[in-house]
Order: sequence, then structure tokens, then C-alpha cells
Amino acid sequence: MEIQNTVPSSLTGAASTAITDAGQVDKLEFLKLLTTQLQYQDPLDPMDNTAFTAQLAQFSSLEQLTNLNDKFDDMLASQAGLSTLQALGFLGREIEAPVDRLHLDAGGTLPIHVTVGSETAQTLVSVVDNRGEVVATLDLGTLAAGVHQATWDGLTKEGVAAPEGDYYLEAGAIDADGNPISAQVLGAQTVTGIDLSGEEPWVLTADSRLPLSAIYKLYQ
Repeated sequence: MEIQNTVPSSLTGAASTAITDAGQVDKLEFLKLLTTQLQYQDPLDPMDNTAFTAQLAQFSSLEQLTNLNDKFDDMLASQAGLSTLQALGFLGREIEAPVDRLHLDAGGTLPIHVTVGSETAQTLVSVVDNRGEVVATLDLGTLAAGVHQATWDGLTKEGVAAPEGDYYLEAGAIDADGNPISAQVLGAQTVTGIDLSGEEPWVLTADSRLPLSAIYKLYQ
């Protein structure tokens, strides 16, 4: 008597289906399909051992990938939590980060830091008042890549003391071939708040909103 294979056609090649449609069939469904396939196979013509071993290997690979994805998601969630805790630790602290303006006290000087992306042939910092006029220019000459200290003596181009107030600082730099190089003015700022509305936390100061990666220094 011939025994017919009664396994439904939808279950034929269960393991291959689960792998090729991994977005729709998870590892539990994979195992259920494979078990059903074994239950309905023709006992006079059972599944080849090599094919069965291959399908088990596919199942093992699917399970490992699923577990790896779960661990990766957990790791990302953990890192996000650490970033939030790190950001909260900046509250009320003074940081050094890119600024576009700083305050000059009456009769005082204004220390700044300038960061450049690579070696420069010429580096200039323009000091601009609230009317958009350049009141002074700092020539920092040739700089190596990194952060450098500079000071505006508080004097205008005419050699008189600039009035107290906020001044915009614009840095520019070129290399030996005249190509522009990234340059930024850094200044001390106090962190007044933390923005947790996005995927990563940002720190808030009186004049700016900055990602943690933009902070160059945290003062004690």
C-alpha cells in the first residue's frame, strides 16, 4: 500500500520559507512549521538527513540573529539612558563650546579660544558690534589643528576702549593655497537646562542649544 504524503503544500520547505520571509515568520513559527513537516512526512520516503540538518542550521542562525537584534536594541536603549544621565550632570556647570557672541565688561579684555580643523596659513577673528560693524580684528597668524587661546584687548581699530556690551565674533581661516578651513570661536557658557525632546539630549545655555558632542570642555 502506498502511503501518501499528506503534508499541506503550504508547509513544504518550511525552513526555507521562514528564512526568505524572515520579516513575516519568526523563530517560533519556524519551529512549528518544521515540526509539522516532520509529522506529515512520508515514512517510506523521510526527509534527507542532510536537508534536515541544513534546516536546523537555518533555524539556529535565525534564532541567533533575533537574539543579536534584541541585544543591540537593549544596548542602544542603555546608551540613550547614559547620555541622558551625562547631560543632566551638566546642569548649572560651566562649559566651553562654540559661541557667536560674548560680553565685554567696561574697560576689560575678552579671552577666547579658537578651534581650527587643520593647519592654517592665516587665521582671523572679527569682532562685530550690534550694528554689524567690525570694531576690531584679531590676526592669529598660522595655527596648527586644534584649540588655541587668544585675547581681545577690548580696544577698537582706532585704539580706544570699546563700550561695554555683547559682541559677535566671527572666525575665518585659510590654508597655504587659499582654501577655507573650518574655524570656530569657543567661549565659556553656563548650562541652564537640558532638552530631552529629541533622540539625543541637548544642553541649553543663555544664547544657544548644543549637542553634547559640541562641548569642548567642562569646567570644575
